Amino acid sequence: MLKTPFPGKPLCWWDLIPVLGFIVCALAFYPGIMTPDSLDQLAQANTQSFNDWHPPMMAWLWSGLNLVFPAASGFLFFDLFLLWFGLVCVRRSVEHRYAPFVYLLGFLPFVINLSGVIWKDVATAYALLWATIMMLQPPSRSRLALFSVFIFVAIGVRYNSLFSCLPLIVGYFWQSFARCQVSYKWARVLALSCAFFIAQLTCLNLFNYHFLNTTKGTPQIVIMVDDLTYMSTQMGHSLVPGVDLETVTRSSQVAVSDNIFRYGQGLDYEAVKASWKAVVREHPWMYLQFRGKVFLRFLGFSLAPPFQLHEPSYGYWLDHSYQSNQTNEIRHMLGLYVNSLAQLVPVFFTGALWLAVAAFTFCLSVASRLPYRTVTLSLSLSAGINLMSYVLVANAPFFRYYYWSIVAGSLAVLLLLIGFAQQRRQLAGNAVSQL
Repeated sequence: MLKTPFPGKPLCWWDLIPVLGFIVCALAFYPGIMTPDSLDQLAQANTQSFNDWHPPMMAWLWSGLNLVFPAASGFLFFDLFLLWFGLVCVRRSVEHRYAPFVYLLGFLPFVINLSGVIWKDVATAYALLWATIMMLQPPSRSRLALFSVFIFVAIGVRYNSLFSCLPLIVGYFWQSFARCQVSYKWARVLALSCAFFIAQLTCLNLFNYHFLNTTKGTPQIVIMVDDLTYMSTQMGHSLVPGVDLETVTRSSQVAVSDNIFRYGQGLDYEAVKASWKAVVREHPWMYLQFRGKVFLRFLGFSLAPPFQLHEPSYGYWLDHSYQSNQTNEIRHMLGLYVNSLAQLVPVFFTGALWLAVAAFTFCLSVASRLPYRTVTLSLSLSAGINLMSYVLVANAPFFRYYYWSIVAGSLAVLLLLIGFAQQRRQLAGNAVSQL
């Protein structure tokens, strides 16, 4: 066994598994699969000119990483390090012979499939994984500092993850007080959590708009235009300022999402905002019905979807990522692995399943007294909140939006199983000692 800097924690042969996973993913995905969103952020990283249509922190991090890694591959290695070394840290934080099974998480088809795609959703999931790792360790000032950094990165890289962070923040401070005999423990935890959360948002605002001098954009216009497009087709006249009904109808027949990009012209944000507010105020039920249908479709249900949305999302795998001329044999094999399992058990690639997993692990954590209970409670709540945060802003069942819920749900299940085995062994040991 090899000795490491971790006190009393020798490395074993199975700790080579994540090394293998890292190498396989690096070879398969190098320099990282990039979509138009990724390329836009890479352009910002290269020019050092930031706008908040996409969170600028990712572009800023990427610019620094590219000073070390070639061919814009810095973020790929950053993500893969967070995933695979993170699993090593989880394994070393869990006291049980079954702990190495945690490494399987990285090879699950619904985890490995996006591990090489340079998306903010992926980086956020891995940052929150590391925040969870800090919860598996005894509290200390250094771990609080690291926890703060990973929460800051998660929120900074994807803004709506601030809702997903809340259970982890509360869980972290609850664990910090777990062995303290103090009065009003819950009040103290909530007060600290609120102060921590507000400090994070304040620092992020200062970082984005004062340190990076980020230009403010209006990304919310995308969802507003989608809402107006649907309601235009229902009411028989265009509600989208400057766009005629024929164009609106033609766009609506293509997809429920991203209508603004098919109009081929710049729309005035203030005019769109005024139109959206007026029609939602006048027809709230129509708006909520539409949002409800889109959210059901987001979760993977195809019951009465709006706008003939019968085609599956590309989100669980990017076809061009392993079928294009730029692919390699390892990526091709990974693509076959992911797609074969997706066809056999497509339910594993739906938001509905992972919302159910979050609910199940939450109930099991509440009902049991297993080890890692606070962590599994926090993970299940975070996973569920992540999915529910899309109720009014979901546009399509893009798998990447589920990604943190999948990582969190999978880890919660593994920790519950390990905790159950650990508890059984402890009970068996107590029974033997009483004989």
